[in-house]
Order: sequence, then structure tokens, then C-alpha cells
Amino acid sequence: MSNKELHRIEILQKLIDKRLIEHEAAKQLGLSIRQIRRLRKAYKADGAIGVVSKKRGNPSNHKYPDSVKELAITYVKQYYVDFKPTFACEKLSENHGLTISREKLRKWMIDAELWIPCQSASSIYQ
Repeated sequence: MSNKELHRIEILQKLIDKRLIEHEAAKQLGLSIRQIRRLRKAYKADGAIGVVSKKRGNPSNHKYPDSVKELAITYVKQYYVDFKPTFACEKLSENHGLTISREKLRKWMIDAELWIPCQSASSIYQ
């Protein structure tokens, strides 16, 4: 459990013990009163586990399947090995129907060692 969640539990316990009002708890946690009510209800029902995010440990909803990544890297290796990420992204979309963000493809190309990112000016002069 993170420090932020421990702090939330401490504030919620004060709220339940009536040593704090909803408005003050919301201000201390930087949340709305509605969110405070929701957290208090979850804390009463499930204890400390109710305050912890249910998404922890699960993959992002925006994550591409591994098959899409493998297909994109295969196409880049086969057809667009000397292309920069932006142009490769455009060609993947036009010719193969793979719509991937330029930045995501750039990261995949770096991981596959198909693209070497340029160094920033600060690292060159050091």
C-alpha cells in the first residue's frame, strides 16, 4: 500500500470517527465531496482494501495486443527497415491497415533495435 493510500485511510478513519467533516476531508485529500463519500462507503464495506485501486496489477485498457506489436515489427523489418518511425507509421496504415500511433511505433522500433533515438543536445556536450 502506498503512502498516499495510507494517508487516505487515516483521513477516512477520522471522518468515520467524526473528528473531521466531509468538506475538510475533501480539501485535505484534494478530492470532491462525492469522491469522499464513495471512498468512505468502500472503506466501511471492505476496509483498507476498499481504498486501493481495483486496476492495480492489470494491463492498461489502451495496451495493444502482443500480436499487433509483433505484426508491426515484422512489417517494419520486412518492408520499412530504413524508414523513420513517422513515415513507417504512415506506410503501415496505408499499405497494411495497421493504425498505430507514431510514438508507440517509435518505442517498439527502439526496443527491437530498428531505430536509434537521437541524443539530446545536453548529453552531447557533457
